[in-house]
Amino acid sequence: MKAAKGSGAISGFLVINPDAGETRPWQEIAFEFFGKSDGNEFQTQIIVPGPEESDIGSLPRSQNMVQHTSDTSIFDNFHTVRMEWTPTKLSFYYEGSLIREETDSSKYEQFFDPSKTEGANIRATLWAGFSDWSGQVDPSNPPTSVTMDYISYEKYDESSGGFVPEWRDDFDSFNSDRWQKADWTFPFAVNNFSPSNVNIEDGNLVINFSR
Repeated sequence: MKAAKGSGAISGFLVINPDAGETRPWQEIAFEFFGKSDGNEFQTQIIVPGPEESDIGSLPRSQNMVQHTSDTSIFDNFHTVRMEWTPTKLSFYYEGSLIREETDSSKYEQFFDPSKTEGANIRATLWAGFSDWSGQVDPSNPPTSVTMDYISYEKYDESSGGFVPEWRDDFDSFNSDRWQKADWTFPFAVNNFSPSNVNIEDGNLVINFSR
């Protein structure tokens, strides 16, 4: 993926259960890239049920963020990100290197306890914030787009302890059986998601801002 440049822009790649924080407990793992940076700042995020009041959903949550630095520009270059979720660990890889691993079965029981774990969606997203964390977006000069070269999914196989490829989308066209275009927003964002801002261009998935 190649992140969007511009203050307020958050380019995200995440795995999240539907209606997290609203009618279902929080369960999210994510890469989040900051458009406000000089082109090297991003974070990994794990959200589970917890004591913090949420400004997005109605259910409390616990955010567990780790900051990272990229050696090359997140705006000008494609970077490969990977998240692995197994019964005993959550792992984050950047450019093929492990940058974070969590194994605390109590803290992250939402992911590790089969009685609590829920099905989840894979999402690519671009949204705008107006805070110190995200930076303040300038509506008259909206940030650039986020671009995805491909997205793939591999299923964890407990018998082998490895992952088995299930599918890969190279975005030669938009697969409406696999993906849905958002047409909503959430309280922390200062933008509305519009299906018209999600397009296939030159074999890439491109998500834009528009005024």
